[in-house]
Amino acid sequence: QRLYHTRIPENTPISNISILDVIATDDDCYDKIIYYSLLPGDVASAELFPFEINKLTGSIYVTGELDYEKMSTYRFRVKASNVDQIAWSIVSVIIDILDRNDNRPVIQMNILNDYKVKNSDEENDDIIIKINENIRVGQVIGTMLIRDNDSLMINRKLSLKILSCWPLQNSCPIELDSGNGNSE
Repeated sequence: QRLYHTRIPENTPISNISILDVIATDDDCYDKIIYYSLLPGDVASAELFPFEINKLTGSIYVTGELDYEKMSTYRFRVKASNVDQIAWSIVSVIIDILDRNDNRPVIQMNILNDYKVKNSDEENDDIIIKINENIRVGQVIGTMLIRDNDSLMINRKLSLKILSCWPLQNSCPIELDSGNGNSE
């Protein structure tokens, strides 16, 4: 082949199970032995590169942790040569890492000082907002930003909702605006 391309999930375990087999033939080679190697110029750092190749079979294995958020595609070349290394061939390999939802969303809140109440319990993540009863409907009391490091393919839509209001009422007087005219 002129190019080898595969896709594997980022939770693919380190194992001796091949994720891809590069196959070369040499009709001029009498013993039919071919050696496979990764080209060193393509591998920035051996300890950071999570793959290795079996020099006799051309099988590629996962040898390190894969993380889509750090590297989503690996591109490198494999050299196949006969025993005396007089004849050789080089082929490109592309391995795409498929994302999985392994990161928690992070919520950044910016409540205006007029509505913020200091929380004395630092281990408690609850946010206390104090609102005067004569506040105007639609008044902005703060902003929230949701961020998730997983890919857009997994996180097509992030949502945020208020879990509870105190004191308990029929409906919570605070409403979230998604910024596009739809409240969630």
